[in-house]
Amino acid sequence: DVINKDYREAMLLLQSSGFMVDIENSVSTSVTRDYVISCSPSAGEQLSTGSTVYITVSSGPQVQYVQMPNLMGLSEEAARSKLESSSLSFGGSEYEISDLAAGTVIGQSMKAFEQVEEHSKIFLRVSSGPEG
Repeated sequence: DVINKDYREAMLLLQSSGFMVDIENSVSTSVTRDYVISCSPSAGEQLSTGSTVYITVSSGPQVQYVQMPNLMGLSEEAARSKLESSSLSFGGSEYEISDLAAGTVIGQSMKAFEQVEEHSKIFLRVSSGPEG
């Protein structure tokens, strides 16, 4: 039985038992990437040496991309809210002196309008206000 084994381990096991192995990848949110989801024929079935065993391997969850919003000029709170509503994560803020009012976003770790992986952590540069 090779289900829920790393596909490399499963291949070695099947090949050492005299079988050919054919691998197909499939998106899965429940099975860890690179682990076997299913096997055909099933474990325990009789199969002659040299026959092909087909295994389906998880390629992990489907990666979704979202458009990075433009956060420049927003308040830090509004920027965080916009990140969450865009399926992105807030990674933290770095504060620096600027002519803009304290709390205004003056930089973001990903450029606006680029495609980024959903749930990516986005970091902000935020004005701490003018010097002095």
